[in-house]
Amino acid sequence: MIFINIGYIKKADIPVKIIERVKQFLGIIKKEQYDVGTVFKIPRNIKEKKQEKFIHKFINELKKVKIDTVVFSEEIINSNLYEGIVDEICKVNKRIVNGKRLMQYMNFDIFEYILKIQKEPMNKQDVFFMIKKDNNMDLQFLEPYIENCKTVNIVTNDMERFKKVQDNLYEKEDILISVSNNKNKALKKAKYIFNVNMNKSEMKKYKIDRNAIIINLKENVKIDDTSFEGININYFQISIPDDYIEKYEIFCKENEFDTVKIYEAILLRKIQSQKAKSVMLSKTDLKKRKNIEADIIKKDNVKITGLIGNNGRIDENEIIKNAKYTQITKWKFSEKLDKIKTIV
Repeated sequence: MIFINIGYIKKADIPVKIIERVKQFLGIIKKEQYDVGTVFKIPRNIKEKKQEKFIHKFINELKKVKIDTVVFSEEIINSNLYEGIVDEICKVNKRIVNGKRLMQYMNFDIFEYILKIQKEPMNKQDVFFMIKKDNNMDLQFLEPYIENCKTVNIVTNDMERFKKVQDNLYEKEDILISVSNNKNKALKKAKYIFNVNMNKSEMKKYKIDRNAIIINLKENVKIDDTSFEGININYFQISIPDDYIEKYEIFCKENEFDTVKIYEAILLRKIQSQKAKSVMLSKTDLKKRKNIEADIIKKDNVKITGLIGNNGRIDENEIIKNAKYTQITKWKFSEKLDKIKTIV
């Protein structure tokens, strides 16, 4: 049973026949129904003075078909219509697929991808998480890091909650995590930083290692500090099963829709379907299936193929270079420490 009704929004094809030109001139939105959802084809050339009226018309079309989740083509995202449509969609509580949910679900996969390129062992890494207060946040995503990394360090303004988490982990599991909100010291020597939910202005309050690798999970953040020489990751690229791609090739051209957004839409449907089935499961079975998203992604054999930074795709050589530079910095710091010990 599927509860999510997805709308795929794209520009209409360049009209050839006269009747098609007339329809586009009149601002007529063409709708087509497919297994994956409803495709809305928007006229290509909507004059600026008519955009506001057209956007309201488009929102009404979404309501008629009871669309609750929207995926935009890359052409729409880069058009002057996009901002106005997004504003109106947010007003009527429609969900926009932007790839960031999938990035959050695959955060550990991203970390594994980086370490594989750098040929760095997971069990020797200190990983840091920037988390602002959010009482609804599920902290289950921290588990693989606690199980596999050398240390887990939380940098947060929600000290009360995370101190309790810290105490519970130590008392029940004999696991020690670090919790701090020291803006000058907490991230000063952090190599791998996951920005879980802080925005740009909140991040700027912290002194961050200039060679750090930052993975922004919720919002895209541009690092303006000219002294920063690390890697700032805002997005990623993936490969998905061929049979999924074939379903979309029926109504879209190659690269017309971003693969990450396409798979996020697929995943949202699958999650909803799995949760509907879970209603009938016992508590024991539910515990076994607590991470539905990770199970689906693993079963679909989704793989990360690249990372996106401020200026597009990040070259693997840049990631390798970062590891080498960090290692040199560690050696220099170790030498200084040895000299200090000798003097003392």
